[in-house]
Amino acid sequence: MRSVNRSLTRLSVFGLICAVIAGLLTAPPASASVSGRRTTAAALTGLAVYHLAKGHYPEGLALGGASVYAWGKVSEKKKEERARRYRYAKHSRRSSQRVCHKHHSHRH
Repeated sequence: MRSVNRSLTRLSVFGLICAVIAGLLTAPPASASVSGRRTTAAALTGLAVYHLAKGHYPEGLALGGASVYAWGKVSEKKKEERARRYRYAKHSRRSSQRVCHKHHSHRH
């Protein structure tokens, strides 16, 4: 009986993990911050390590795959934010140069 309960528990956990991974892969992109994505990736990594240490290899490998995917998304989001900051700074410099140029032309 104990073996059956343990098998059902492992199957339930594995099913839950698969459902979470499927949700991550099929969900529309969210506008989570880098910090939020990093937290998710770290949690998935920790769970993967825990399950692998306990000898729950299917669960650990599934969570490991999800954590690799999540860390990739963290990297993508960091690049996007860096590019956005660059574009904003570049646009701000142009705007301030135009304003300064307009002020100087009015003085003459």
